Amino acid sequence: MTGPDPTAAELIARLRRDPDDEGAYRALRAHYRARGDAASLTNLVEGWAKKASDPAAAAAAFSEAGELALRSLGDKARATGLFERARALAPASRLAFEGLAALAEAAGDARHLAELLQDRLLRLPTEARAERGRLELRLGQVWETRLGRPDEALACYARALEATPRLVPALYAARGLQLRAGNHAAAVRLLHREVEAEADPSRQRALLRELGALSGERLDDLGGAIDALERARALGPDAAVLHELATQLLTRAERDGPSAPEDRVRAAQHLVALAELLGDAQGRPYLEAALDAVPGSLEALEALEALARRRGLEDVLPARWVAFLAARPAGSGAAPRRRKLGFAYLEADQPEDARICFEALVDLEAGTGDPEVAEALAPLLRAAGRGEDATRALYVATAAASDEARVPRLRALLADHRARGDADAAAAVAVELRAFDP
Repeated sequence: MTGPDPTAAELIARLRRDPDDEGAYRALRAHYRARGDAASLTNLVEGWAKKASDPAAAAAAFSEAGELALRSLGDKARATGLFERARALAPASRLAFEGLAALAEAAGDARHLAELLQDRLLRLPTEARAERGRLELRLGQVWETRLGRPDEALACYARALEATPRLVPALYAARGLQLRAGNHAAAVRLLHREVEAEADPSRQRALLRELGALSGERLDDLGGAIDALERARALGPDAAVLHELATQLLTRAERDGPSAPEDRVRAAQHLVALAELLGDAQGRPYLEAALDAVPGSLEALEALEALARRRGLEDVLPARWVAFLAARPAGSGAAPRRRKLGFAYLEADQPEDARICFEALVDLEAGTGDPEVAEALAPLLRAAGRGEDATRALYVATAAASDEARVPRLRALLADHRARGDADAAAAVAVELRAFDP
């Protein structure tokens, strides 16, 4: 600094008269700090440290002077000497340790840094678990990345986790070493702990995906993989998780264990959810995969039918209806698909297949059933040489028809009776026809 400094001169005079005047010392230190006079401030604090009678106070002052010399003056040699003096007076001084560690780090002296960390750990009280965990982690990183000793690093990470079991960076570092060493079971155990320790849901999901892959691919533990991915799914919708979960379930199902049927159903459900998440542009292959896994999945079939209507892909549906009905010939969803399949067969000029579908939907003996199906069935039965059944089908078509549809069906029934030479039946139909069409 240049120019007169009356405040500093007055405070220096006071300290010369009484070197123990702590008030003058603190005031002068604050004054130098306010003026940004780092050189004078460093000299003042160092001088105060040299004359302090209390070792702890002297160590604190030497550490402060060392920090000033390093950070403000850039004098590493002087800073090293000051930190060493502080450490000699108070071997457990955290400030002296941090200063010397920073110097070793800056100098690239990994061996000295490791020695400083080890010395600091020896001096920590038992109850300082959090600091012990951080220091063991730091020492492990030095052994791993700077000194090329993964064995020493792993031991450090283990001690860090003994002190602080939920220290995520230590879990991560230890897991990485175990993976590189091919110790996949140990890595899985660490992953489980890391999942529990992680607070961020997105990071937790990523860890669970990694756990699923590692369990399934390296340990052949499909149950463990599925459990991990189910937990990831519970954290919220995610396409990658659903895909991986369905894959693991189908892999286990291929082994034909006792859970195979349930695994296929669960896989199909996840594939449907994945298709919904991805939308029409990408969803179709996953709906098809769901139906490949469980041909009788009504949920997957309904989703594919809706997508096919929206995208103009109805030609993919008949084969799916065939498979659905083979897997689920009765029950919910069977009759509507059999009806659709029958008309699809008609369009494809497969009358025999259409007849088989339609006959399952019409009770010719009871005279009940879908009138439109019955109307389509009648000529198919006649072509098969089953005239009486064709007539019965026409009766079903007529009885349940709306007034608008009944007239043409009555005419068809009248023509059928006349063609078969059944005058009485023809007369009865003619009477009914006149009531609707005078």
